[in-house]
Amino acid sequence: MLLAEDGPDNRALIGAFLNRLGIRCEMAENGVRAVEMVLAGNFDLVLMDIQMPLMDGVAATELLRAAGVGIPVVALTANIMTADVARYLAAGCSHCVGKPVDFTALGALLAQLLPALPPAPLMSPAQLAVFVEIRARFEAGLASRLERIAAHAAAGEAAEAAALAHMLKGSAGSFGYPHVTELAGALERALLDGEHGAAATLLEQLQQLEEVRRLLVGAGEPGGIDEE
Repeated sequence: MLLAEDGPDNRALIGAFLNRLGIRCEMAENGVRAVEMVLAGNFDLVLMDIQMPLMDGVAATELLRAAGVGIPVVALTANIMTADVARYLAAGCSHCVGKPVDFTALGALLAQLLPALPPAPLMSPAQLAVFVEIRARFEAGLASRLERIAAHAAAGEAAEAAALAHMLKGSAGSFGYPHVTELAGALERALLDGEHGAAATLLEQLQQLEEVRRLLVGAGEPGGIDEE
């Protein structure tokens, strides 16, 4: 299986889940690399993030279908409005899974698409520890992520700041921080739309969220640890 996902947190989290299911998974960080790997490899399924750098998941899927690739391509995206899903399906995606990922639903879908897949085993203490460790790395690196977003925004590098806000949006949802996800998504849109005043306000709101402040106090130092 190929997992095409630009966010390091989601790559680690989804990869750990697939490993628990006994699925061998290779990774691609953007759509261009995903297309290259699928055309050169022997994959039975692709989990395709929609919003990725260099080439998005829609364009990557269209190229794969044009090349005659017929394996299932499952769209992974936070944008699951009816019109959005219709666009992914029109591009050639076979299914769509929303973000934050519902792993129960994803597991059921994979069992449907991969009939040889054995039933999901109960999680061992070691496997539980892997998920806890991934979440802990996200929490420890939150301060430095916010600092980098602020630095890029202050330097007028809106695209770079928006890309980091996009990754934060996806990661925070996966780890159970819905308010961070909501504000990071709004911040991403403001940055891409050139609404600098709104972006500054949203960044301040992010930094002042109770759950964020609690994590920063727990980390001890405002710089945190960056896992990327």
